[in-house]
Parts: sequence; structure tokens; C-alpha cells
Amino acid sequence: MSYTLGIVGATGLVGRALIAQLQTKFLESTCYFFASDRSLGQNIVFRDADHKVLPINDECLDRCDILLAVTDGSISQSLIEKRWYDHVAIIDNASTFRLHPDVPLLIPEINPDVYHGQTVIANPNCTTIQLLLLLSPLLKHIPIGECIVSSYQSVSGTGLAAMDELTQGMRALVDDQQPQSLLYPRPIAGNVIPQCDAFNGDWTLEELKIMNESAKILKESVTIHPTCVRVPVYQGHHLAVTVKFNKDIDRATLESIIHHQSRLTLCDRDSYPSSVAVVGSDNVFVSRMRHAPKDLSTWSFWLSADNIRVGAATNAMNILHMIRDRCIK
Repeated sequence: MSYTLGIVGATGLVGRALIAQLQTKFLESTCYFFASDRSLGQNIVFRDADHKVLPINDECLDRCDILLAVTDGSISQSLIEKRWYDHVAIIDNASTFRLHPDVPLLIPEINPDVYHGQTVIANPNCTTIQLLLLLSPLLKHIPIGECIVSSYQSVSGTGLAAMDELTQGMRALVDDQQPQSLLYPRPIAGNVIPQCDAFNGDWTLEELKIMNESAKILKESVTIHPTCVRVPVYQGHHLAVTVKFNKDIDRATLESIIHHQSRLTLCDRDSYPSSVAVVGSDNVFVSRMRHAPKDLSTWSFWLSADNIRVGAATNAMNILHMIRDRCIK
């Protein structure tokens, strides 16, 4: 069955990752590429042919059966509000509709049952996806009472401009100058910032996303305490996760659960991956697994993943696969 796909935000980081994956997938489909005015006129080489970047307007979007929206939330919100009841399916990477009761917040490996042919499907937050790919299979075997998470998030989560700001800031430090801070509350170069997104009370919006989205996806009463930190790394997010189970669990059982998950890679003690090593992978790497002294109910993990792929593009592609497979059936 052939589809016409449209990527809205095709020239951004996630858009580029989607295009790279589509080069060898959904070969029966036609693809169009949309972006904001500043990217119009650019060419995208796709399957050995040049494709013009198109404007985001109704005439162009009408060509598509499925849209993958990986653009600014205000743009995708306008798009969705116009087409809520249209035939076009929209997979939205923005946070706007994630908690909407009529919009499935979907990780196909975890909660495929929430999709019933809805035309708007929300892609969860990148850190939420990374965390739940571990927590969900653990929950199927043993109840979890509490989870404490500290994230170490690269600047690519903010976009290309943040990567440029990090580059310029590092050059300033080398030249013994003060780095500029345009996108973050402090200069990111040579710095660690314990604030991802704006504050809402004592929590940041990124921390609230992890808590609220996890509750919607898991449908379990797991208490999650996140602290989200921005670090001067280009790509790759890391999570320090401590899970307090409701009863003891041994290492062999945990290793068996992890080994049986296709998207999890368990690493030996000394082989924890670097940020550079995870770029380009669709898996979450689990390392530094250890239990609290004399307490087999409390275990800690170090999770590493490519936030652009695992946290966005790959999940969107998996949703696309699921939609196609359901339609074929």
C-alpha cells in the first residue's frame, strides 16, 4: 500500500534524522519536505533525486496522507487545529497535545493499544521515551514504588541554534572571552545548567513533562522525581536512574528482563558508552547497574541514548510503521 508522506520541519535536526531513515524505508511511498520560510529554496537529496523544500501551507499539505510534524509547537498546533477531523494523520513531536485526552501519547513498544485510528498522535518527550523503554518492561515483572531520575541533556535537544551557540561559546573560552547566552539562562559552554526549559513553580517544564507523560503512558502509580540538567555536549542524553522496587530483585532477573528487550543494550561494568558512541543508534544503552548496599530492592542504572533518534525520529518512524501495518490488516 502506497502512502504520501510529508515531513514538516524537514531541515531541522529531527527532520534530517527522519529523512535519513526514510532513505531505505517505506520505499513505496512518495515524500514531500516542508519547512519555514527561511529554509525555502533549499534542496534535499532524497533517494538520489533533488527535492525542493516546500512552504507550510494548505495547498502543499493537501498532497499528503500522513504528516510527521517535527517543528515548532506553534506551527504544529496551527496545523493540527485546522486538520483535526481531516483524513490526514499527523504524528506530532511537539508537546502541545501530549496530554490531550483524545490524543494517544504513543511509544509503540509500550502502549500500542491506545491507537485506534486517531488522526493526531503525539510523540513523547525525548527523555520520557528513553526512561520508559527501561521502566515499562521492569514494571511488567515487578512493581515499582519510586524512581529518581537525573538527566544530563545535550544541547541538540534545543536545536541547531543551540549547537551553534555551544560551538561559539567554546571558541570564546579558548580565546579567554566570556561566552554569550542567547538560548539558556546561563552560558552553556564549559557549564552545567540545572534547568531545562522554563520554571513552573519549583519544577521545570522538562521535569513536568517526564512526570505527566510517564503517568499517561504507563497507567501505573509510579512516583517519579526528575531533575533535568543541560550539559555542554552536542548530541546524546544520559539518565542516572534509581528505581525503588516494592520487593527484592536479583541481578540475574534484571539482566534477563533487559536482554529480552530489542531496544535495550546491556553494557558490562567498564563498557558504559560515551555520548559520541550512541549517536546514530536506535537503542538505549544500560550500564552501571548496581544495587544499594544490603538492599536488593533499590537498583541504579545509567541510561545513554541518541536523543534525536531514540527520543524523536525513531519513535515517529515506529508509529508510522504501526499505522501502516494496522491499515494493511
